[in-house]
Amino acid sequence: LNNTCKKPRSRYTQKASVRKTSTSNMVDVYNPLVSYIMKITESCSSSKVLYLDNTTRGIVAQLLSQSQALQQDIFLIHQLGTKIPNSVGASNLSHLSAIIFCRPSNDNIELILEHLQQ
Repeated sequence: LNNTCKKPRSRYTQKASVRKTSTSNMVDVYNPLVSYIMKITESCSSSKVLYLDNTTRGIVAQLLSQSQALQQDIFLIHQLGTKIPNSVGASNLSHLSAIIFCRPSNDNIELILEHLQQ
């Protein structure tokens, strides 16, 4: 065997090294977002419902696990504009605090107003 020959790098190794280099230049947004969500949920010490819109639902789903939500006393994560299931019942949620995390859009403001009128 001739040990003087260098083993050619596979294309997978090359891609991995490029990927590693490119991720080191990325901005870390995970920790500030998790910190912000924890901060808004800690603002209320009682059990709570977290209301989200379409956009923030996707963000929170990536950042907050179910066990983390329960640790923050979040009883229910609910989407604005959807009816609360009969199995839960809106009257059964009246003792819970509400935290609304959504984009400041006219549609979301209308949904919040509709919810408050119920």
